[in-house]
Amino acid sequence: MMIIIRKIKIKSLLIIVGVVFALIPIISVRLINNFGFVNLIQGLKLNSIHSVERAESLFSHSINLKNDNSSALRGLGIALTSQGKFVEAQQIWSMISFDLSALYLAWGDAAKINETYEKALFWYQKAVDVDSENAKAWHQLGMLQGEMGSVDESIESYQIAFSLGWADSAQPYGMTMFNLKEYSGAEDIWREALFRFPVDDQRILWWRNIVYVHLTEKSWSRALGVLDSAFSEFPDDPVLLHQKGISIYNQTGNAEEALEYLDQAISLDEEYVSAYKGKGDILSQEEKYQDALAWYAKAIEIDPGIPSWYLAYARTADLAGDRALALDIYMDVTAHFPDHVYAHYELAESYYQNGLFILAAEAIGKVISLSANPPISYYMKAASYYEAAGDLTRAEESYQEILILDPDNSTAVENLKRLQNHPDE
Repeated sequence: MMIIIRKIKIKSLLIIVGVVFALIPIISVRLINNFGFVNLIQGLKLNSIHSVERAESLFSHSINLKNDNSSALRGLGIALTSQGKFVEAQQIWSMISFDLSALYLAWGDAAKINETYEKALFWYQKAVDVDSENAKAWHQLGMLQGEMGSVDESIESYQIAFSLGWADSAQPYGMTMFNLKEYSGAEDIWREALFRFPVDDQRILWWRNIVYVHLTEKSWSRALGVLDSAFSEFPDDPVLLHQKGISIYNQTGNAEEALEYLDQAISLDEEYVSAYKGKGDILSQEEKYQDALAWYAKAIEIDPGIPSWYLAYARTADLAGDRALALDIYMDVTAHFPDHVYAHYELAESYYQNGLFILAAEAIGKVISLSANPPISYYMKAASYYEAAGDLTRAEESYQEILILDPDNSTAVENLKRLQNHPDE
């Protein structure tokens, strides 16, 4: 009986030992893979070629132990790619089902987040090279090309993404064309988007943009036609209501009806600040200056970040005969936006109108210093202001600058002679 028990124990022990030995290759493969991925992640994170090469070696060893090891094959492909061995990587990945384009896209996204834009551009390009129908990769490539100033390439990438059905490309693709003043091209893009993507969340943007194209071109009747279609889908959109009010006023001159639409926009969204500015513009044109000033003030209170609104506010104060208020607003806008050339220009004009000639001369000097290529009109204005302030030397210098730009400018020639023959000279 004891002999039988011993035989059973020995047999059990042998089975256990056999199982352990059978599991050793599996366990070792998993350990090697884990070490491989640790080295790979470390290498990618620290941009360490040594760690990546170590990962490559570990994955290769793992594949030698188990040649159908998909995990090791994926890791080896990544290790090879990160070293620029793209052909070898693709050969490895061809052995398994692996979306190489998606990997390159993910690497491009990571590089973009880290603001390593050249790397991001490289990986996005690799993604579309591998899979020319990867619409998201084309879209990301277009966005990055646009941000880096490669406008033509950006348009081409957006066009491909859009043709592949990537709805998110419609907005930046159209806006790129719009900013190039290719208005009909931009409209075509957004109209096609409306046709192709009937349930997309961005549809309201596309409708607004099409209307804005016609507002930019001052095609008021066409804008109203588009708005009729847009309202059938979005009857309570504040932006569309604002656009309709502006279109009606410019088409018919009916201020009362136009203001009603702007009031509707405000009632739907009290923070929709453009409607406040729109009311100010219409009331100013209707010469209801005090009412206009109140709406401009409200718009700036809600959103103080738009210089042109301050300028409209100040000009209306001027029209209302309140030069002191206008001057205060011009001073305010230049304080808020110290590099805004035209704000300083308007401030200089306001100083001059208020008889503050020295301040006007200082302000116009600021205008010229801020301008990359000051036009002749700036120097002409400067000469007048310097002369009014009694600074005849700088007035002469301004006329001389004009003659550098336009040697045959008769006004500058005559005034320069006059100043040079001035009795105080």
